[in-house]
Amino acid sequence: MNPHLHKGRVENDFGINTLSTPDRDSNLNLPVIGSIVYCDSSALDIAVIEVVAMSLVALLLCVGLTLATCGRTTDVSSNILMVTMGGTKSHKVPFLALGRGLVSKGHNVTFLNAFPPETVLEGLEEVTPPGLVFYVRNYTNWDLLGARLRGEEPVPPVDIMRYGFQSNPLFQACEALLSDPETHDLLDSGRQYDLLILDGAYPECALGFAHHFKAPFMYINTVGFYTGSLSIAGNPTPYSVTPFFGRAFTDHMGLLSRAMNTGYHVLLQLMHVFMVRFFLEDVLRRHFGPSMPPVYAMSRNVSFTLQNAHATVSYPRPYLPNVAEVACIHCKAPKPLDQDLEEFIYGAGDAGFIYVSMGSSVRSANMPEYLRLLFVRAFAQLPYRVVWKWEEGGMPDLPHNVKLSRWLPQQDILGHRKLRAFLTHGGLLSMFETVWHAVPVVTMPVFCDHDANAAKAEVDGYALRLELHELTEEKLLWALNKVIHDPRYRENARQRSLLLRDQPEHPLERAVYWTEYVLRHKGAYHLQSPSKDLNWLQYYLVDVACLYLVCTATVTFLTSTLWSLATRKRLFAAVSRLKVD
Repeated sequence: MNPHLHKGRVENDFGINTLSTPDRDSNLNLPVIGSIVYCDSSALDIAVIEVVAMSLVALLLCVGLTLATCGRTTDVSSNILMVTMGGTKSHKVPFLALGRGLVSKGHNVTFLNAFPPETVLEGLEEVTPPGLVFYVRNYTNWDLLGARLRGEEPVPPVDIMRYGFQSNPLFQACEALLSDPETHDLLDSGRQYDLLILDGAYPECALGFAHHFKAPFMYINTVGFYTGSLSIAGNPTPYSVTPFFGRAFTDHMGLLSRAMNTGYHVLLQLMHVFMVRFFLEDVLRRHFGPSMPPVYAMSRNVSFTLQNAHATVSYPRPYLPNVAEVACIHCKAPKPLDQDLEEFIYGAGDAGFIYVSMGSSVRSANMPEYLRLLFVRAFAQLPYRVVWKWEEGGMPDLPHNVKLSRWLPQQDILGHRKLRAFLTHGGLLSMFETVWHAVPVVTMPVFCDHDANAAKAEVDGYALRLELHELTEEKLLWALNKVIHDPRYRENARQRSLLLRDQPEHPLERAVYWTEYVLRHKGAYHLQSPSKDLNWLQYYLVDVACLYLVCTATVTFLTSTLWSLATRKRLFAAVSRLKVD
């Protein structure tokens, strides 16, 4: 017998008895499952135990992973098609942010829009049909600033509806999109998509893609104050506290304001129904065939809506479970500015600087000459430096404290510690970024939702609102100095920023989660409310009220009739007794 071995027994579940070395036993540190290990056993015993233990551990790991990933089929890459026909570049921004987030999760994203890409991202394919690009560039070339300065409607409601729906085959958006060869290539490519993400601001034309690809669809409602797609899907949107997105109403309105607000909502809804049923549906059936369902029947079936809003920068709303607020989905931490811009800003010393931008939809360079001169003269009187987004070349009379640029990294500027105020048109994304970075603002609304955005910011106390057609040098200087020197504006901006940022996750993470939720649950139709299938008579219980009225009238009539008969009978009996007497 080998003196270096001493006998011991190992009894396992298979009844194997062997010997082991003490050295091996002393170094062994394995969990033994279903076995009793004695101190002395052979090398063979240990080998068998190791194999059995490792097999059982591997089995348990597989079971655990299966349970952990149960239902989460989005671990596999999905194919997603995003579509926005938005006539301004701001519509593209939330889609691009979500697209990048989805690509980072391994999904393949195709993005159809009207603005050619500036950068290329692997996994994100952008399709920009030339017909749609041409239409957007030409049809949306409105004289926005000039019209507002003249006190006119920059974009009349009829033009808004024409942009979305009318069927002129030459220049109308839906026809321009669906007639384009690049769109045909996409439709005829044989691709299969697991999910479509459409722009919730007038999504009706894009619903044809959902019908064609036979896939569930969801919205990014890019215009946060627009409620059309929400109400069609069954969300409550009471006009008493839901301001019309094209006017400077808030959620606190008097009788006259509520009457006007209701009128705007109803008028837009009637125009919407008319254009969809008499124009758009013909266009869609011409391109997608006679089997194309009615537009409203499709739009009611939306799986989920990512609402470009938040209670702290919009208004508190009673959303259904298939709606999530994702305001600031694109917001991010500021990065250092390039050296030239940084040197210009630091040249101001402790005074700091003011940032001026009219966004992507309003070209500052298109402003009338007298307005340009007004700005130049006002800026020259400021003790601050001014960074001004100006889409064309230089100015001969440019003050020394003003720097022009065709493009500027807005969020990096808004997050700069020397920024004192932001002068802007009041676009939705600009207002979100203003709050995110806690900057006091002066707004000059131009069109669309600018008035509503500016009114909300003014109510929240971090903004002043100026009317362009009443603007003077004195008013502009007063407003800028007011928001800079009155600490309440900076403090209100800071408090509002804290409220907006106090969320369990970044809005982009929330948007990606719910998108993958819809993918995992094949449309997540269980989140839909049955209210989407009710007409307005049923939804507002008008039919029930009528039933109660009919029942009440019937009971009243019957009671009155019976009472009359009873009274007549008693009267007849009394008369009869008198005759007998």
